[in-house]
Amino acid sequence: MGQVIAMTKCPFHGDTDPSLAIYENGFYCFGCHKSGRLEQWMTDLAHQKPVNNSSINTIKYMKDIEEYTYKYTDKAKEFLKKRKIRIDIAKECGIKNYNTKLLVPLYNMEGVTSGKQVRFLDRKPKYRLLPKIKHKQHEYPTYSRVLPDVAFGEGAFIVESVYDAARLYQATSLPSIAILGTNMRNDLIQSMYMLSRAHDTKWIIYFDPDAHVISRLIADKLMNSGLRGATIMSDSKPYEETDESLLSMVEEVL
Repeated sequence: MGQVIAMTKCPFHGDTDPSLAIYENGFYCFGCHKSGRLEQWMTDLAHQKPVNNSSINTIKYMKDIEEYTYKYTDKAKEFLKKRKIRIDIAKECGIKNYNTKLLVPLYNMEGVTSGKQVRFLDRKPKYRLLPKIKHKQHEYPTYSRVLPDVAFGEGAFIVESVYDAARLYQATSLPSIAILGTNMRNDLIQSMYMLSRAHDTKWIIYFDPDAHVISRLIADKLMNSGLRGATIMSDSKPYEETDESLLSMVEEVL
């Protein structure tokens, strides 16, 4: 595969030391021996591939939707506190709770509901996407425009999850595109270009430290598509930073 350009913890098994080698055109894990092209890795990591999930379970989770409310259990409050997300911001982002699950609405670039995402607080895998049913067909979302009523202006974030988006909005007042993993689809980039060109929006990519290589790849994609981008290469996850440090980072890249 060529020269190793980075080593990171493998997301496909319980890795404690960096054992995943990133090459220019692929990856290989010396622990679990998973390998492939980078584009496939980005797809595998995204929480958007329901093909292996039971359709019966999906229907079950969809039936539970009416049970979700803005009355948060202690476990849900603990999760939001750890993520440094205030309750009012959680409600503004539409995050609801039922037992040990959170539910958040997902939107397309036009602000139309495209589905929902369940976040489990007590098990893995942590996420399950719930589709939008159109013409009796299940259409699964691949990203979410978080807080669709907030217009794109000078800056906006590209993040992995809606919870990262909520955290960053709380600290900076900037909207986000949550790509539900690390897979940046070309059709999303095209939509971003159409909606952001009026303000010449600068897209700030902020992923977890173990996805810095993917951040650079996405930044290159944006540049090649005529979009302005910047990457925050922090050693901390978004929710591990203070409001002041997050605002300082944004001011620096804008």
